[in-house]
Amino acid sequence: MLKYYEGERLAPYNDGRGNWTIGVGHRIKNKECNKITFSQSAKFLYDDINICLKRIRFKIPKFDFYPDYVRLALLNSFFRGDTGQKTIALINDNKWILASIEYLNRYDYKNAVKLEIGGIKRRMEVNRNIFLFYGIIDKILRFSRNAINKTP
Repeated sequence: MLKYYEGERLAPYNDGRGNWTIGVGHRIKNKECNKITFSQSAKFLYDDINICLKRIRFKIPKFDFYPDYVRLALLNSFFRGDTGQKTIALINDNKWILASIEYLNRYDYKNAVKLEIGGIKRRMEVNRNIFLFYGIIDKILRFSRNAINKTP
């Protein structure tokens, strides 16, 4: 999923936010390397994912208990830095539907076309849809459990 949205480039490029990047979204300083191999790119990605997972688990303690599709969307959103503090707080409060709305309340999403970073808009909408879907499913399951528990 990350490779699909980030792409993979073996030479430095600007990520649209002013950050120099190489491989699959791996940030570098001042074009510190000119070119890398696919295996170097894979190593950077592996390391970056592990760093990102530590950050997610710190900010969202229940991360490992969510279904795979939710964990992938969270990884995708944290990897790019799309997940704001309000969204994180709503997720931690199990308010996924509200989190899905707040998630898109970002400058880069609202101005993606003007900033010429249209891929971010598509990526964020996919993550938002996953958060929304999970929120709806969670509400249905909670309602069903409550209804079953109240049945005489």
